[in-house]
Amino acid sequence: MTEKGSLQEILAKKKAGLRRMQARQSRVHGRIADYIEQHPNCIKEAMSVVKQRLAGPDRCNAVTREWELILQTWGLERIIAIFRDQDPVTDQLRACSPFVFPADYDGADAKRS
Repeated sequence: MTEKGSLQEILAKKKAGLRRMQARQSRVHGRIADYIEQHPNCIKEAMSVVKQRLAGPDRCNAVTREWELILQTWGLERIIAIFRDQDPVTDQLRACSPFVFPADYDGADAKRS
């Protein structure tokens, strides 16, 4: 095997791993969107998470402040859209989401609807 062939194999494996990770993230974000849709009161819980983050050592985090603004001013459908779209512009928002699934949430609510 040539060095070039080996490098191409490594890059192909990395690219495949990246695609798997993105697909997994997309599934998780879809579940978050479903959860928000089924449990609109979780917006209040997410705001509590944001306030905790802002009170902590990361209190100047720009993404957390953006979530604060979003949760205070946006409607439910627009918030859900953040998790359903695949726009790279909202990648960081999705990655730093203040939404937390309850320990007993299995997605069954979303599957029934």
